[in-house]
Amino acid sequence: MSEYRQEYRFGDMTAIYHGGPDCMSLLLVPSGMEACIEPDAWQERESLLQIHFAEDEPGCPYTAGVSMRNSKSLLRFRFLRQEEEREGGRTTVRTYFLGSDDVSAVHTLVHHGNRSLRSSLTIDNNGESTPVLQMAASFSLSGLTPFESGEAPGSLVIHRLRSYWSAEGRHDRHVAEDLQLDPSWSRWAPKSERFGQVGTLPVRRFFPFVAAEDTRRGVLWAAQLAWCASWQMEAYRRKDGLSLSGGLADHEFGHWEKEIRPGTSFSTPEAILTVCRGDLDDGCDRLLDEHRRVLSGLPESEEHLPVIYNEYCDSWGNPTHERAMSQLDAARELGAEYFVIDAGWYSDSYWADSFGQWTPSRNRFPEGIRATTDRIREAGLRPGIWFEYENVGKKSPLFAADPSCFLTLRGRVLSASDRVFWNFRNPAVVARLKKSVNDFLRENGFGYVKIDYNETFGIECDGEEGEYPAESLRLQALAMQRFFAGLREDQPDLVVENCSSGGHRLEPSMMALCSMASFSDSHECVDIPIIAANLHRAVLPRQSQIWAVLRETDTERRLVYSLAAGFLGRLCLSGPLDRLADWQKERVRAATAFYRQMAPLLRDGRSRRLGPPVLSYSRPEGWQCVVVLSRDSGDAVAVVHGFGDVGSTLELEIPMLASADLTAWFGETALAVRKQGARVLLDGTGPFCGAVLSFTGRPCT
Repeated sequence: MSEYRQEYRFGDMTAIYHGGPDCMSLLLVPSGMEACIEPDAWQERESLLQIHFAEDEPGCPYTAGVSMRNSKSLLRFRFLRQEEEREGGRTTVRTYFLGSDDVSAVHTLVHHGNRSLRSSLTIDNNGESTPVLQMAASFSLSGLTPFESGEAPGSLVIHRLRSYWSAEGRHDRHVAEDLQLDPSWSRWAPKSERFGQVGTLPVRRFFPFVAAEDTRRGVLWAAQLAWCASWQMEAYRRKDGLSLSGGLADHEFGHWEKEIRPGTSFSTPEAILTVCRGDLDDGCDRLLDEHRRVLSGLPESEEHLPVIYNEYCDSWGNPTHERAMSQLDAARELGAEYFVIDAGWYSDSYWADSFGQWTPSRNRFPEGIRATTDRIREAGLRPGIWFEYENVGKKSPLFAADPSCFLTLRGRVLSASDRVFWNFRNPAVVARLKKSVNDFLRENGFGYVKIDYNETFGIECDGEEGEYPAESLRLQALAMQRFFAGLREDQPDLVVENCSSGGHRLEPSMMALCSMASFSDSHECVDIPIIAANLHRAVLPRQSQIWAVLRETDTERRLVYSLAAGFLGRLCLSGPLDRLADWQKERVRAATAFYRQMAPLLRDGRSRRLGPPVLSYSRPEGWQCVVVLSRDSGDAVAVVHGFGDVGSTLELEIPMLASADLTAWFGETALAVRKQGARVLLDGTGPFCGAVLSFTGRPCT
C-alpha cells in the first residue's frame, strides 16, 4: 500500500489519518487549517494504535518503567482499511488493523454532531493463543504541533487539572520544556510525562484530563477520559512532534494486565477529544458538549435547578427528626426545594464507622423515618437521604459478615479507614443492597439520594481464578457503576447526587449517571469559590453542587461571600437556618430569588474565568470573576469574589461584556456597581467579599 491519507470533517474539526501499513496515525486540526500543516509534520507520525502485550519488548531504548508507548507489539499489526458510517446525527469512523495469530484491533472515532469526539479501541482474539494485554490506549494523537517546523521550542503548553481532597481542579500549566518534553540531541531516547491515579477515586491527584496548546497559532487539543477507576494520561516526545495518549492505567503505572482469551474481545473506556482555535476555557467547554449530550432522562424538577438544603453542617452527622423539623420551615421559607438528611441517621454512634446495615435509628427517628419524609413532602419539599452503601464500617454488625461478600486481596479481606468493601460481582451482595437501598428509598418516600464513597480499596483485588488483580479492580468498578446506574433505572424520578469525599468521582462516566455531584468537601472555607470556579473546566455547572454554609454569627460580608459562591453551580444551603436573624434571612431570600432568575444561564451557558491565578487556597489573595454567557442570547451572569487583599473598590475588566448592559446584582446592601464599557467597578468591597452581576445585551465573543 502506498502512503495513505484520509480526511474526515466533523463540524469545525478535521480528523486526518495518515501513514501506511506499518503505522497509521491520527491528527486533529481545526477545519480550515489543513493547509497550514508544515510538510515535515507528516514525518512525525506515531501509530494511533498504542498497545503492549507482555510477551513483547519495549519499542524504544530507555523506556522500560517510563512508557509503554510504541511497543514492539505494534509490529504484530498492519493497517487494513477504514469504514465510515453515518446514522442519524452520528458519524463513526472505524480503523481496522490486522494482527498476527488472528488477534486484530479496531479504533473507533465517533462524532455526535457537537464539538467533540469519542475515541476507543477494541481488540479481538479470533485465534488460539492467549496474549496478555498490558496497555491499551483509548486514544493517541501525534505530530503536535503540526503548524511549526522542527521542535518549535516554547510554543507548546501542557495543561492539567490537579486534585486533592478539598482542593479539587487546580489548574497546572507548564511549557513542554519545563516537563523535559523537548527532544534529546539524538532524537533517540523518548521523553514521557505519564500521570494519573490508581484505585477507585478517579479524581485524586489529577482529573482524567490533558490539553496541549500551541500558543503561537492559538490552537488547543484536549482530552478527557470517561472512567471511574485507575487511569493514565501521557505526553510523549521522541522527535520533534509531541504525542498525547490515555486510557486505563497500564501495567507499569497501575499493575493492569488482562488475558485476551480465544473468542473474546476487550474494549477500552471511551475518551472525549476536541481541537479548536482558542484557549483552555474554549477547549473545556467543547469537551463538556459530551456531558450535555448524555445527560438525559433526569427528573423534571431538575430543569429549573432547585436550591438544596442539606442538614450536615448543622448536625455534623447527628441528624434527628426533631432537629430536621426545626430546619424544615426555615429551609422552605428561604427558597430550598430539596431537603437532604445526611450521614448518621442509621446509628446512635459515630456516623463514619457504623454504617452498613441501613436501619434508621429509633432514638433519632422515634416514629420511623417515613414520618420525617412525610412531613418534608407536606411542606412542599423533596426529601433526600445519604448513603455510603459500597462499604461497611467497623462498628456495623455486618463488619464480620461472610468474607465472600467482601473484596479480598490474596485471600484476606480488604480494609481501609476502618471499613470493608462489598463485592459487587457477588449476586447475593447486589440482591441485599437492592433491598436495603432501592427498596428503602421507595418504601420511605425519598425522592433524592446522596451516594458517598469515602475511601478506595486500593490498586487491585481478588477476582475469578486466573484473573489478574488489577483487572479484577476494573471489573469491580464496572459492577459498582451498574448498581449506581440501577438506582435511576429502578426509580426514574429519583434525583441522584454523586459524592465521593466531596469531589473524588467528578469524571464523565459517573457524571452521566447522576443529576449532580458534590463539588468538594470544603464546607465553609474561604477557598470554596476558587474550587467551584476550577470545576467549570471539568463539570457542567448545573451538576456541580456548591456548599453555602450559613451561621448566625456571619457578618453580611461573610453571608454574601458564601451565597455568591453557590451561583457557581447548584446552590446548596446548610447550617442552622432557624437561628439566622431576620436581616440574614432577608439576604438569603434575596439570593435564592436571584438564583432562580439566573438558573437558565447556569444550566446552559458557557464559562470564562477572569482574574490572576490564586496561589494559596487557605490564604488567597487577588480576585476572580467567572462569567457565564448565554449560548443563544445576550444574557450573562458574572460571579465575583475578592480575597484577602481586596480594598474598598474592586475594578474588573470584562471584555466579553463591553457592549452588554448591567441590569441587576446581588451583594452587600452598601455595594455600588458601575459599568464603563468593559470596565466594571464595585464600590464598597473589602477582604473576602462576593457579588453576582446580571447583564443583558449582546456580549462580545
